[in-house]
Amino acid sequence: MAQAATRGRSRRKGLLNIIPGGRCWLCGQSVNRKLPPEHPAAPSADHVRPLSLGGTHTRRNLRLAHAFCNRYRGNAEPVVDDDYRAALRPLLRAEVNAWLLKWAMNGGRG
Repeated sequence: MAQAATRGRSRRKGLLNIIPGGRCWLCGQSVNRKLPPEHPAAPSADHVRPLSLGGTHTRRNLRLAHAFCNRYRGNAEPVVDDDYRAALRPLLRAEVNAWLLKWAMNGGRG
């Protein structure tokens, strides 16, 4: 079990290393790459075309996102329309801020 967790962290870190930039492609806010994986605003590799819909782990298909924004989007169809993302951003920002407040109030536990 510990080996599986280590492999997961290594894979996550490897994917994050190939993604340029410092802003969440979904909400537009900056991403702190030093946050621990359990933090709601931790960096994550979002797949433009989700793996469940035939996406791959290639740089072209990966974007930097907050863990919460990535989970919020789930395995939805690719979000490539700038107008759609612009409309979604205020909602995601409010959700991220609510999660961060909850995180802080619970002493660093989700």
